[in-house]
Amino acid sequence: MPVTVAVGCVLAMVGCAGGTSASTSGEMTSLRVALGYEPMSMDLCDASSARNGMFMTENIGEPLVDVNFKTTELEPKLATSWKQVDPNTWQFELRQGVTFHNGAPLNAKAVADWVNRILDPKLGCWLYGSVLDDNVKEAVAVDDDTVNITTASPDMILPQRLAFVMIGLADGDQGKKTQKPIGTGPYKFVSYQPGAEVKVERFEKYWGKAPQFRQVTYPIRVESSVRSAMSAAGEVDIATMIANQDAKAKGAVNFTVGETIYFRIDVNLPPFNDIRVRRALSLAIDRATFVKNVYGGLGEPANAIVVPTTVGYPDDVTYPYDPAQAKALLDEARRDGVNVGAPFKVVGWAGMRGSNGSEVPDTIVAMLKEVGFNATTQLLETESMRNRLGSANDPKFGPAVVLNAHGNSLGDALVSLRGKLGCKAPQSPVCDDQLDALLKQAAETAGDHRADLLAQAFRYEHDKLVALVPVAHMADTMIITNDRVSYTPNLASSERLDISEVSAK
Repeated sequence: MPVTVAVGCVLAMVGCAGGTSASTSGEMTSLRVALGYEPMSMDLCDASSARNGMFMTENIGEPLVDVNFKTTELEPKLATSWKQVDPNTWQFELRQGVTFHNGAPLNAKAVADWVNRILDPKLGCWLYGSVLDDNVKEAVAVDDDTVNITTASPDMILPQRLAFVMIGLADGDQGKKTQKPIGTGPYKFVSYQPGAEVKVERFEKYWGKAPQFRQVTYPIRVESSVRSAMSAAGEVDIATMIANQDAKAKGAVNFTVGETIYFRIDVNLPPFNDIRVRRALSLAIDRATFVKNVYGGLGEPANAIVVPTTVGYPDDVTYPYDPAQAKALLDEARRDGVNVGAPFKVVGWAGMRGSNGSEVPDTIVAMLKEVGFNATTQLLETESMRNRLGSANDPKFGPAVVLNAHGNSLGDALVSLRGKLGCKAPQSPVCDDQLDALLKQAAETAGDHRADLLAQAFRYEHDKLVALVPVAHMADTMIITNDRVSYTPNLASSERLDISEVSAK
């Protein structure tokens, strides 16, 4: 069945009630886009995450290589060309005449320093582990306009990965994240008020085509109902991440994206260190009902953490709903002395995409209780959730099922599998040599054989590990409030809103 889900970020603009900022001639000069999440940080090394990409990606920062989400082809951005000069080295020729927002030139040293900064695990960049990993060894400036990026073993899709790495400059101490992002994009950072808003303004020395709007304001409103109300009151131009009850509001647009909600299990902590308990968790989830009740039917039940159009998607893997079998597995484990009634948390993000408050974890908890699990909801804010995602199997948190939303607009499953299950991945709850070997082989392979290896990795996880359990390919809605604004969502609109693609009618 084709995926018709839409995961998006719902953007709402706040300002004076009654309309959009305009010049005396009537021209729209500013845009207001509300964020559904508090940003992860102000550092561009956290760009492309769902929490930062909406205002950073392609706006403040730009990548070396771009992905055309209509054709899935790679296109030049800050690099004009690239090639694999040996099995472990990709070379990028940089665009000339580009400057950072502080006036510094874009050159090979700046790019190499930035990539190497991301690769420092102590900095805790979202891009490290989610997009780049320790197979990427270093970036080296060959000359002013040429950068080489080397890997420990061949990586056939490194250019595609780099499409999600926004190039920036560190401000001050290289060992700390900056609070004032400096990129090369069409908009430069102005201010961030936690819990309130982010502001950017047009960079007048931008190397490319100047965007239409001089200023963009991103108010932060975690509750979908608040963003929807702002839209209805005419206080915003666009509203993103709208929950299903407002999916038919005036100006609402449902769109397809590549994002999946799943849960990660603390596989080393009892009772989840028994695979029968983990299988019971999966069998207890009625995915069709989840999609209907939480997303108003605008998504689809998931059988992988990536959508079916992704290279490596496992067509023969299924996650059925079977509460009777779930209860039988728990009874069997109980007879063998496993404390299957031990209490645990289902951990979720406040304002998780497409949800109202704690609706997503609450729905999962209700299903788990039906088969005999002793589960309760725990809702975390941004920083706490980020720490929890990076702390799999940590006894101080106790056993837990941690909910997350994973987007893969790259279209290749290796990033998802290695980033979520690789031995050295920050969020991985497992380290399995056989799985890692499959992923290494896939990284060094192209074409149909690569897809087969990735599908094998999915099957292996499903049959032997049961560490990540997919729930639903998520639907989303964006409300285009102001009839003077035009924007057509695309596959990546859940993770980024390129303001150059928004226009005034």
